[in-house]
Amino acid sequence: MSGNLNRLDPAVFAAWPTPNYVDPVRKSYMPVYAGVLQGASSLIVLTRLYLRARNQAGPFGLDDVCVCILDPLILPPSKALTYTHRPYSFLDGWRR
Repeated sequence: MSGNLNRLDPAVFAAWPTPNYVDPVRKSYMPVYAGVLQGASSLIVLTRLYLRARNQAGPFGLDDVCVCILDPLILPPSKALTYTHRPYSFLDGWRR
């Protein structure tokens, strides 16, 4: 096995803290972090399309068509996941 996991003593597992299922630590910064990154990426995409429309950044190409089609499809699910983040939601990976 990788990483010396085959040499662990049972005392090592016993020394681990018990999980806190009642009142877990919440990542309250995550919605703000995701929202800022989503806004920044949207600004970059809109700036790119604006420059393409004014013919200041080259011709409108296939990559721009893909951005125009896929960007509106990606925004609603990511915003929904940002707004529905709760401490006991499916977003907390340790609960799985």
